[in-house]
Order: sequence, then C-alpha cells, then structure tokens
Amino acid sequence: MEEVACLSQWFERIESVFHISIYTVENQDMALLYGRMFPEESDKIEKYIGGLPNMIHGSVVASKPKTMQDAVEITTELMDKKICTFAERQTESKRKFEDTSRNTQNQQQQLW
Repeated sequence: MEEVACLSQWFERIESVFHISIYTVENQDMALLYGRMFPEESDKIEKYIGGLPNMIHGSVVASKPKTMQDAVEITTELMDKKICTFAERQTESKRKFEDTSRNTQNQQQQLW
C-alpha cells in the first residue's frame, strides 16, 4: 500500500514539473497495450509469412499481400503447386525404377 502512495506522489510531481496529466501517461500505456493485443494487419501478415517454409517464403514476400486472406491464398496456391510437382517427380522416379528393374529382369532371363 505504501508503494502505491509513493507512486501516486511521484505522478503528482511529474505532472507538476512537466505539466502533463496522469491520464496522458495512462492513455499512452493503454495505446501500447492495445497495439500488442490487437496487432495491425501488416504485423499479422509479417508474422504469418515469417513462419512459412523457405521454399515458398520468398515468393509470398515478393507477391506483397495486402491482407491476411491474400497471404493465405497465395501460400495455399504455392504449396499446392509444390505438392503436385513433388508427387509428379515421385511418380516419374517410381516409373523409371520399375522400368529399370523390368529391363534388368529381362536381361537376366535372356542370359539363362
């Protein structure tokens, strides 16, 4: 309780010396808290993009999304393309492996 009284006296001195109101200080504190509690859209986008995988991070940054919705849509589109490309490569690799295995078996059968 004594600490509160000291703090109040300190605010009164500051108020008289600098001719500011305690409410001004409180409002500034509230503004800082508000900014932390309710970040701007650009801050949300920046944090979202910062957590993306390296393989699409640069592309999303380069697209300069204006809204969080834009960032999510661009990310989804890029990830879908990456997944499709990966699946196509896997299928092609599997096909080449099977062809090589089949050719090897045919060559071995011809030797017998």
